[in-house]
Amino acid sequence: MTLGNKLRSLRAVEGSLRGLGRPMTQQELAAAMKREVGRGLSQAYLSQIESGTRPHLTHSTRTLLARFFRVYPGFLVDDPEGYTPELQSALRNRGACGFAPGAFAPGGDSSRAGFGGTTRGSFAFGEAAGQWASTARFAE
Repeated sequence: MTLGNKLRSLRAVEGSLRGLGRPMTQQELAAAMKREVGRGLSQAYLSQIESGTRPHLTHSTRTLLARFFRVYPGFLVDDPEGYTPELQSALRNRGACGFAPGAFAPGGDSSRAGFGGTTRGSFAFGEAAGQWASTARFAE
């Protein structure tokens, strides 16, 4: 997935979380960032990112977007060529990292981590938070 596609997806999730019933527009995103984070990006700049005209972000822009969307800054890059989410799914289904198969399934104990689509940060924090939650249960 490209950075532009990720930003469009994050706007869609954010619009849903805010009860808009549609993706946030670039203009709404720019205004919300300024209001909620104290700094914003222009609608034109967001458009350039989404269209691929500006394929790379500065550190400060990546940090600002990550803070607003509550995702890990490393998520806000193009995925490597050949990368697919199925690669991670195959590892999870085999019980990689010592966790039981299906431990990170949507709607399971990790749904608070974002896999259920109900919280922000699901794109980058979901798996890590789910692993932490599973580890915490074993420690109890």
